Amino acid sequence: MNTGSTNIEDLNDRIANNSNDAEAYFHRARHLMSLDQNQKAVEDLSAALKIQPENDKLYYFRGVATLGLSGGNRFENISDAIKDMTKAIELKATVPEYYYNLAWPTPILKNSARQQRISLLRLI
Repeated sequence: MNTGSTNIEDLNDRIANNSNDAEAYFHRARHLMSLDQNQKAVEDLSAALKIQPENDKLYYFRGVATLGLSGGNRFENISDAIKDMTKAIELKATVPEYYYNLAWPTPILKNSARQQRISLLRLI
């Protein structure tokens, strides 16, 4: 994706004028992520993925934004983030950042699953 305009108003206008502008959704999502508005960023990246479903960067950044939801501590957010980052790797296995960022939430996910099992056992 090109660098394009990062002015939020310009990006809003681009999307309003062309709802199939995946690049505008991508750049607006990146801007929203910088403002810690991760839910809106996830929505923009999901919209861009409907237009470009084979774009590895969109999956990667949606995974990153998803980790930012609720501090990245919620089990389902981490699971969704891992799915997106794994898809990015499936589409383009030559990007080292994809592997790096996939590696760190995986232990959190395993620990969360372990904690859930322990909680369930306490109920028995």
